[in-house]
Amino acid sequence: MATDQPTVDDGAARHAPAPELNPWDITRAEIAGWFREIPTDTLNGFQKQSLKNCWESIHRFADNRDHMEQLRRESPKHHDPVDGIQPEHQHAIYEATEAFFARYYLTISRVAALTTRWSGVFGQPPVGSMAAFIRWLEGRFEAPGYFSPLEDARRFRAVLEHPEQHQEYEWMTATVGQGPVHVVLYGPASRTGAIPNGASPKQFADGPGWDMAAPYENFVFNNTALALHACLWQINQSLSSEALSSPIVQLFAIDSGGQPTKSLARGPGGFHGKVVSFNGSGPTTIPGSSGPPAEDPITHEDISFGRG
Repeated sequence: MATDQPTVDDGAARHAPAPELNPWDITRAEIAGWFREIPTDTLNGFQKQSLKNCWESIHRFADNRDHMEQLRRESPKHHDPVDGIQPEHQHAIYEATEAFFARYYLTISRVAALTTRWSGVFGQPPVGSMAAFIRWLEGRFEAPGYFSPLEDARRFRAVLEHPEQHQEYEWMTATVGQGPVHVVLYGPASRTGAIPNGASPKQFADGPGWDMAAPYENFVFNNTALALHACLWQINQSLSSEALSSPIVQLFAIDSGGQPTKSLARGPGGFHGKVVSFNGSGPTTIPGSSGPPAEDPITHEDISFGRG
């Protein structure tokens, strides 16, 4: 590990305790483990800076995720007029949604930039278009459909942040069953009947329209982290003379009850659940073991990417 680089911790010292995550959510400790495996002594300045930028962005993105979850825990989980969610809660969740998807776009852009610093590994990814880059990720790692939450998030963010390119919209909060309170954008169709890419057509009292629900933020964060992990693993392959100490990447599936299941690929602690390993020849399913490995403690000395 390089000794001339500033170090950071996993964020625990800088932030209030994060809300309890769902069992399938990627943790800061897991992300820190990915970066710890990268040997930095032979990297050039651009490569080191790109790794630092990815490290900082994914951890700030985790802050956005944790903030959203905290808001949801502090707000009513329904819209009953008497004791349901109030306007102040709705505005707080809307503002957190704006911040989350802005950070998402910067973070996935950091991942795209990372691939350009290792052209010998990745060639020339189509980084000029984020839609094209997401398609490239699926082709690169032979994982069609696995990164669909990234495209859903890209489309939602485009409507949210670029009203000059899309129809005007109103917003509301909504819940579906026992799901989390989330933001929904909606508005009228254009004069020609067009609606934003990714929106669902609706028929309102005053004419045709559309709505577009925010993708579940935890899934977006998890899949953004997976894209980063997959790229880091191939970078590590190119830098390491020995076999890697941990399996490749985490993916997620939906179980028979419709619930997401975490597919956790880790090192000596074994596997938890179904694991899909990006081994260079396409996804490979590896049988699961009895339980997840324990979290590793993170200290300032563990990570050589980022600022102190």
